[in-house]
Amino acid sequence: MYLAKAINLNTSEEIPLETVEFKWTGYVLPNAHILPKQVRRFDAFWIAHDRPTQLQFNVYSDVTDYIPRIEGDGRSYVVVADNFPASKGSFTLSLSKSLELTTLGNDS
Repeated sequence: MYLAKAINLNTSEEIPLETVEFKWTGYVLPNAHILPKQVRRFDAFWIAHDRPTQLQFNVYSDVTDYIPRIEGDGRSYVVVADNFPASKGSFTLSLSKSLELTTLGNDS
């Protein structure tokens, strides 16, 4: 899974991103196999209790420049898999100083 685009919805500015693979849940390699009619969840990001307005990413990179830096609202993931067409989704993430007020919604 890749983050194709991120936009700060407060400023309408696009956040610069490098192409980097995100982690699949329960798997330690970037190329998980998913059997037909089966699913696998993403484990792309998390939020630390002491930094609730900053996303932390689970990426496959040894260079910190490839780790996205996102604080505040953003959107858009694209999923790419061998032998399948790309599947895109648009999501709005509203980060808050209170984790209870943080939301992730599907724009589709």
